[in-house]
Amino acid sequence: MTDNGGALRTVKTSKLEFTYIESGPPRGPVLLLLHGWPDDATTWDGVSPRLNAAGFRTIAPMFRGFGGTRCLSPAIRRTGNSAILAMDVQELPLSPGRLENAAVLARALAVVSLVSDNQAGS
Repeated sequence: MTDNGGALRTVKTSKLEFTYIESGPPRGPVLLLLHGWPDDATTWDGVSPRLNAAGFRTIAPMFRGFGGTRCLSPAIRRTGNSAILAMDVQELPLSPGRLENAAVLARALAVVSLVSDNQAGS
C-alpha cells in the first residue's frame, strides 16, 4: 500500500520486472499516469485520489531504474529514451480494452504536450 492508498504491484514483462501503483475502482476507465525524470510514480500521489474519486482507475508505472523496476538482463539498457519507455508501458499486462484506452490517453497527452511546447517556444 502506498501513501495515497494505491496498491504497489510488480509484474514481469519480456525485459523488466515492472513496479507500478494501481488505485481506483476495478472497472473504472483506466488513466495511465506517466512520470518524468527525476520523479517516480509517487509524483501522482496528490492527483490520483481525486481521479479515483471521479471513477477512474489509475495506473502509475515506475520507469526503468525507478522504484522496484529492474531490467531482467544486464544486456537491457537502463534508458530514458521516450520510445523505449513507451514500449515498456505497452507490455504492462492490461486486458486489451483497458490497454487500448490507456494507449489512446497516452497519445492524446503526447499531442497536448507537443502543442504546449510549440506554443511556449513562439
